[in-house]
Amino acid sequence: MFALRHAVYDALHSGIMLEVGATVGGKFRIERILGQGGMGVVAVATHLQLDQLVALKVLREPMVGDAEVIERFLREARASARLRSEHVCKVSDVGQLDNGTPYLVMELLEGSDLQGVIGSGPCRSRPPSSTCCKPRSRSPRRTRGGSCTAT
Repeated sequence: MFALRHAVYDALHSGIMLEVGATVGGKFRIERILGQGGMGVVAVATHLQLDQLVALKVLREPMVGDAEVIERFLREARASARLRSEHVCKVSDVGQLDNGTPYLVMELLEGSDLQGVIGSGPCRSRPPSSTCCKPRSRSPRRTRGGSCTAT
């Protein structure tokens, strides 16, 4: 819960143009802020016509004036839309906020973020016989802490 409050606070105080309850593109209502990175913010939104939850990614305000950043953002959307893999979020739409800021709409996935997975400790979810890393040249062995090392 602390992480969510922190993300909402950061989003509201760092030049981000998403507010909980706001409507984006005439068809998405912002439900909550998931997080942010150096380039953008990701929010959970409801597609109003389909009554479906989606992830909405919007560029941060400081990035909006940079044409190269905007092109990279849209290139990401096009590339992601072409990929077909269980390991890649499906991009279903792109658009612009009223002020011209681009956004992309992605499927909303349930799970943990990488920071949460790393923070939970060594790879405990795998059976002891599996490897949790790929050593460069030698076979792996588990250490007492559960991480892998090459022998």
